[in-house]
Amino acid sequence: MELCFETYVGIGKDARLRTKTERRVAGAPGGWQEEYNERFSAIENCPPREDIKAAYEELMACFAEELGLGKSVHTKGK
Repeated sequence: MELCFETYVGIGKDARLRTKTERRVAGAPGGWQEEYNERFSAIENCPPREDIKAAYEELMACFAEELGLGKSVHTKGK
């Protein structure tokens, strides 16, 4: 959760998405609105793409294990 969201950013404020806005700005239907910026973390608070990918792969492996579709990611050396 911490990897994707910046929480506790202020009283009464929503969590911010930890993602770079550059691609979202270009693809925003109807154009990018300035108020959208407050929904995203500063670029220095965004994790590297590799970290996001690794966390995603771990989550998918856990889902597969729970569904009986893959081997356990929680048992090292087995």
